[in-house]
Amino acid sequence: MLKRIDCTLSSALTSLGLRSPCSARLIAAAVLLLWFQGALAAVSPWVKLDLSSGSPRFATEVAGIPGESIIDTGATINSLNIRFLNKHNLELKKTGKVRIAGVHETTDRPVYGKVPGKVFGSELVFQDLVGTSFAPPDTQLLLGAGFLGLFIFQFDYPNSRMRVLSRDAIDLKKVANLETKRDQGGGQPIVKVGLDGEKNVWLVLDTGSTGGLMLERKLAKKHKWLERYPIEQGYSLGVNAGREMERFNLPSITFGPFELGNTLVSVPKTNAPLEIFKKTTTTGSHIKRRSGKAQGLLGYDVLKHFVLTIDYKTGRAHVAEPERLTPE
Repeated sequence: MLKRIDCTLSSALTSLGLRSPCSARLIAAAVLLLWFQGALAAVSPWVKLDLSSGSPRFATEVAGIPGESIIDTGATINSLNIRFLNKHNLELKKTGKVRIAGVHETTDRPVYGKVPGKVFGSELVFQDLVGTSFAPPDTQLLLGAGFLGLFIFQFDYPNSRMRVLSRDAIDLKKVANLETKRDQGGGQPIVKVGLDGEKNVWLVLDTGSTGGLMLERKLAKKHKWLERYPIEQGYSLGVNAGREMERFNLPSITFGPFELGNTLVSVPKTNAPLEIFKKTTTTGSHIKRRSGKAQGLLGYDVLKHFVLTIDYKTGRAHVAEPERLTPE
């Protein structure tokens, strides 16, 4: 999960994020419109996903080099992997910098422009990619809000595939079966989840998260889950830093119309809040408030059971059990 905090950019790149148009979004729109071929209501072909790491990855190219890129509904930016650049000794034009909050730490990162790439088989040039070290060097891009806001995306986790739908192809306002909305803190889709029949919380619906649930420690302590359930030690590596974690399995969670058992939950080993959910002081006030409603992340260990259909622009989403595919 990547969250934009602030940015200082050149005149060629005035802003990033959800509210401002950017060339990366416009180029991606042109690529996707090639699939639809002018249809008013259309569905793209299925694209194969690599889910071996827990994040949905698909084939891309950057600077003529083949690799994979991640689709991340928890990210408010599009990002270029610095480890990929270093491996291939690529020197790309920097156009500014941006302040990025990862799960565990906030730091300044460079912004790259005029990055040649290929997505869904079409060549394009990205103008506003934030440089971060988010994955091994064969991973090229992390595509977040600027990309996802263009259309409705459907992730078929059990069958390792995804596709794109025009908003005329499905009425998510009518069929959505998750209680969701866009978080006021960062704009990501958040979903209400029931925990062990005791507590309902809002969690970021995060395809980039490779675990189950990540919660703040104080929530687990309040409900004595760290005392009631066996604990394992673990480590969480974010885009800016890592952190020691404690993990346990929650007997029951409610996710829309479904109830899941034995879901993996991670909490920080210390009481310090997760960086992305820290409270901040607003101008003219001494009272610290959480910028959004999210109290954690919901990731792969939950999503892997379902077909997830999500409209990032509105925050609406639907989950269903998958079709069983017959071998070709």
